[in-house]
Amino acid sequence: MIRQALTDAELESAKIIRERVFVDEQKIPAHLVEDSDNDSAVHVLLSENYQDMATARMFVSDNLEGIIARVAVLPVYRGKGCGKLLVEELVSIASEMKIRRLSLKPHAYLEMFYTGLGFTTVAGETEKVGEHLLITMEKFLSQ
Repeated sequence: MIRQALTDAELESAKIIRERVFVDEQKIPAHLVEDSDNDSAVHVLLSENYQDMATARMFVSDNLEGIIARVAVLPVYRGKGCGKLLVEELVSIASEMKIRRLSLKPHAYLEMFYTGLGFTTVAGETEKVGEHLLITMEKFLSQ
């Protein structure tokens, strides 16, 4: 089941998943994982049998562009399509909101995954976060 995280308990569950994946596993500093965009972002959770497995969020900028971030799947659930379901749900929400452009900054090794979801790489836009190389990708939605 995929749902928008709206309650305090759901948002806390999303936060716990992000901390486990990004802070504990990937060693990204906690202050970079929980930023000021978190409060105004659209969060989604994926669960099965009442167990939350994965989360992602989308921040909508002032110029109505969607920025997908914090796609986190707990290790035991990886390779089962969870990330794809989360991103597809956020793309659907973005389309309903009449957003025309989505962007994200995934780890470079995830480029083919996001290419398969219709995103294209923005040439020359990379950055390092800790030990991780991030690339910039985008997708234009038809309205």
